[in-house]
Amino acid sequence: QKLTVHDTPEHNGAAERTHRTIFNAVRALLISSGLPLSLWGEAHKHAVWLFNRTPHAAIGHKTPYEKRFGSVPDMSDLHPFGSICFVKLDNAGKLGAKAAECRWVGYDSTSPNGHRVYWPDRRKISVERNVTFSSRPIPLLEGENYDLEAVQDNNEQNRDDEEDVPTTLDDEPILPLPRRSPRIRALNEGAA
Repeated sequence: QKLTVHDTPEHNGAAERTHRTIFNAVRALLISSGLPLSLWGEAHKHAVWLFNRTPHAAIGHKTPYEKRFGSVPDMSDLHPFGSICFVKLDNAGKLGAKAAECRWVGYDSTSPNGHRVYWPDRRKISVERNVTFSSRPIPLLEGENYDLEAVQDNNEQNRDDEEDVPTTLDDEPILPLPRRSPRIRALNEGAA
């Protein structure tokens, strides 16, 4: 652990970079799910949960979870943040609905099989055990397009356009000269 002087976040670059990575994930989770911005705390919890289960080069391409517990994390039950899910209602009555539609916002850290769900009609978060996930996709936001065939066609068109543009007169790439210190430049010029 390194200590830094107060009011100098630039001296603690690793922590600042981690915070930026996590808050970029929070922003992406909220935008892609279409959930209200007031759920930024839930998105932050889930982003940290994901960060701790993602390999990092600084620790030998292992996950923080793996370094702490000695086993690879189980990601088989992972669902997208904001997924549509249904929570079983216990007091539904004879002709009432047996489940209510909610949005999944992550796992609960205090219970082994608890799911944190957002109830849009109540604007509340609760921890539920009996959750069934819908195969219905998360609705797209206005202007979004996830048509992969269109993206591939666009990429092929861009590659065709790039082939027409020569990189140099001889079609050889121009390599930048390496940066050298004045002392090394003087030695190289003296040797030539």
